[in-house]
Amino acid sequence: MNRSSSKRRTANAPLKSGSMPITSALSTGTDDAEIAKTSASHSASTSPSSPSGNVRESSQFFLEISAMTFLLGFFVLVATGAFFLRGDFVEQSTLPELCELAAVAASRTNPNPLPHCPHHSLATARIISPKPYGGMRASSRRITGARSFTASFSPGDRQCPEWKDFLAWLNKRGGLGKNTAVTIGMSQYGRALFATRRVPAGSRFLEIPRIAIITPENVPSQVSHLLSTSNPKTRLSLFLLSEKHKAQESQWAPYLRCLPQLGDIESTDEELAWLKHSPTYRETMECLKIIKSEFHVLEANVFPWCRDVLGEVSLTDFMHAYSTVSSRSWESREGDLTMSMIPFADFFNHDHNCQTRLSYDKEKDCAVAVADQDYKAGDEIFLSYGSTPNSILAVDYGFAVASNPHEQVEVPMGVSLTDPLRDLKLQTLSRHNMSTDLNDDGSPSGRKRFTFRDSDLAERGSMAVAPLRAFARLICAESYEDLEEMAEESITHDVFYALSPRRDERKESEAVSFVCTQIKQQVDQHSKALKDLDDDREIPLSRKSILRNILTGELRVLRNLSCITCL
Repeated sequence: MNRSSSKRRTANAPLKSGSMPITSALSTGTDDAEIAKTSASHSASTSPSSPSGNVRESSQFFLEISAMTFLLGFFVLVATGAFFLRGDFVEQSTLPELCELAAVAASRTNPNPLPHCPHHSLATARIISPKPYGGMRASSRRITGARSFTASFSPGDRQCPEWKDFLAWLNKRGGLGKNTAVTIGMSQYGRALFATRRVPAGSRFLEIPRIAIITPENVPSQVSHLLSTSNPKTRLSLFLLSEKHKAQESQWAPYLRCLPQLGDIESTDEELAWLKHSPTYRETMECLKIIKSEFHVLEANVFPWCRDVLGEVSLTDFMHAYSTVSSRSWESREGDLTMSMIPFADFFNHDHNCQTRLSYDKEKDCAVAVADQDYKAGDEIFLSYGSTPNSILAVDYGFAVASNPHEQVEVPMGVSLTDPLRDLKLQTLSRHNMSTDLNDDGSPSGRKRFTFRDSDLAERGSMAVAPLRAFARLICAESYEDLEEMAEESITHDVFYALSPRRDERKESEAVSFVCTQIKQQVDQHSKALKDLDDDREIPLSRKSILRNILTGELRVLRNLSCITCL
């Protein structure tokens, strides 16, 4: 079961939230007035004119020091024992008990609560569209790389009321009894799931029953029979809108409060403009086109007759619901769950090195997760969203990974509209099954995007760029005879059209130069965008980090592509 990609790491003291340095415990456990009283009494009973008194008082003083040392040692022993006993208790407690224990302990040791407890992690914001969401929505969640944190973590001192309500709700639906191995906490990147005890590799540590899973079939019947679309994301979006309309009367309310709220994920067109030369921009525009198209159909055929179920739905409302579904839904070929939203499982952060994935147990009728490695108490548990480039991670999930090994770029090429041989070249492309993008009316555009992954370039080298060079040879053809000559060469060498180098070195050099010019142009565009981005002081650092990760990763691939293609 994968995150939908047509359709998704800190202070951690392992579950001992009440622990604190012994020196802190001593300083806070002693009454200042009592200290002052003892000090005054000691000064009054000590006279400089009485040597014997000084000796007696000194002896008494050292006796007091010895007694205090003994008491301190006893205190440390008792505190240490209680510390480990609590660990044993946590190991055997249910998740609600664990959370309550941690919360009480935290309230004793941390009188200053967090200034803000978000409804979602910082990365619940996703790129999905320009205004009203602009495209870039701030996120620093789900970052790959870190697999374990040993600083300080406790679920209690960072648990929002919404999370506790959600866990109680999940427990009523039978989704908590077997899930006490994990709990919700805050990592340095936002909300996350942490191990409450040791989770061995290969063990099933998460089970979410079907009754707690949202599917397209959950859409109200009054809405469903009016739908002409089979788009599962649209159906899930309508379900969220219908439950939102019920407000607190919704049986899904505790889960919905954990989702990003309207206004949490807004952004600006200016932020998306930084990516105008990145595949991310095109992906965002295509998403927006789909959302608007779906909305207009619903606006004509569904919304007017379902106001009592959905309320008044604006484009902004629908875009927000669709964005939420896109970032949190899962696709599966197992059973009838083609796409679904799985509460609790959608709190996992992403790690591309992780092999843990969700699957569906048909016999038990539940979604399950099996650990890919050993986790100890306090470790964040990750899930893999797949081998996904930053352009997709940003559009669907709202974050981008530094040094993403699955990074990719697009090199667009096309036959010029002013080329006198344009029609002939389009016919040649069609005749040799060299597919290109289509115009809105279904006609061939003569444009094609060539996608290159860093890993593919490393493995295949010049073979990976052969189709790009072939297309450039066709674009650079100067006559009908050139086109026919390349056709004959393909037959002679039994290869695809124009795959072999031109026999005329000048013409071959022109084709290679054309490709290199296209790549260099993108390198220059990305380099300039990065320089200007670093100079911009108005973009929030979290959003700037996402933009930088996208541009830096693509620039790396473009430079590798240039080295291979232009040698």
